[in-house]
Amino acid sequence: SIFVENIAICEAKRLSAGTGSQVRLTQWRSHGKRNVFVCSNRPCIIYSNRHKLVFSSVNIKEVSFMSPLKGSYYKDCICMVTPSGLMIGSVDNLQKLHVRRIALNESPRRLALQSETNSLGVISCRREVFQEGTGFKPIRTSASLSPKVPRSFTSSNPEKCTDIESNMELQCVHTFHYSQVVVETAMSIGSVNLGVDPGVLYAVGTALIVKGEHDPKKGRIHLLRWNPVSSKLDVVLTYDVPGTVFRVIEFNGRILAAIGSSVRLFEFCGDTLRQDSTFNDNIMSLYLRTKGDYVLIGDLMRSLCLLLYKPNRSNFEVVSIVVFFRLPRKPRHRQ
Repeated sequence: SIFVENIAICEAKRLSAGTGSQVRLTQWRSHGKRNVFVCSNRPCIIYSNRHKLVFSSVNIKEVSFMSPLKGSYYKDCICMVTPSGLMIGSVDNLQKLHVRRIALNESPRRLALQSETNSLGVISCRREVFQEGTGFKPIRTSASLSPKVPRSFTSSNPEKCTDIESNMELQCVHTFHYSQVVVETAMSIGSVNLGVDPGVLYAVGTALIVKGEHDPKKGRIHLLRWNPVSSKLDVVLTYDVPGTVFRVIEFNGRILAAIGSSVRLFEFCGDTLRQDSTFNDNIMSLYLRTKGDYVLIGDLMRSLCLLLYKPNRSNFEVVSIVVFFRLPRKPRHRQ
């Protein structure tokens, strides 16, 4: 029994539970804990965590009524009435999202997750100024310049680098600036699995920026191997290409790259790459997505183009193309 005279309400707080006129509160137990379901046009679940009330949103637009449902086939389930009908579901364990941050003091441009090695490849850039006699000097200290971070440079004047995150530690392992006339800028990064040999690699696409050129006419594809045991990133090979590498991804054990106005398919051959096929009917290929033997291209001016790769002919066949001149955004990946 509860005695009203022993209850005190203090530290009142307000929370918007919806904009409709009807709001219902339903109490039920889930996973051994007592929760409260708020039925409204913005449904949520109220539960206690460390003596504090936590409000968790529900991935349903509107719920008018809710009731617990238990049975031999429905364990820890709930039954909800929505404007479209009756819905039966369950509530997962409410968990807190753990966020960990690393200060780079640089501008991250591209990310690539390599689950096989539990590593994350990050393309970052920092601002530098050129001084006569001393070369390029960074404006401020960044993660790739910290003396506590192990690093190995291919040049004494680094500008662009690839960071590898392993157990929340950073290692600057490669640079792309190598002269005062030509600057190599990293544009794309991807994790590619090229079979047993050479295995899982990081592919980094770059552009060679020459003073006076409006659009870079040359670029390179760098293949890098990350060793989680020795915490080293080794350069497997470097391949020159005629243009900026906007995207580089894996395609059926090969490397598919969006280079300038073309899409090229490369096969790994020992110490070099062999071009297997190319598709040139683009203005500027910016995005790539693959599923099976299909390739979706996002072009700067010609919107989308769907290709089908023919392995027996080693060429791409146009399946569909959008003729409207629209600027595409990065397409979402769906399984």
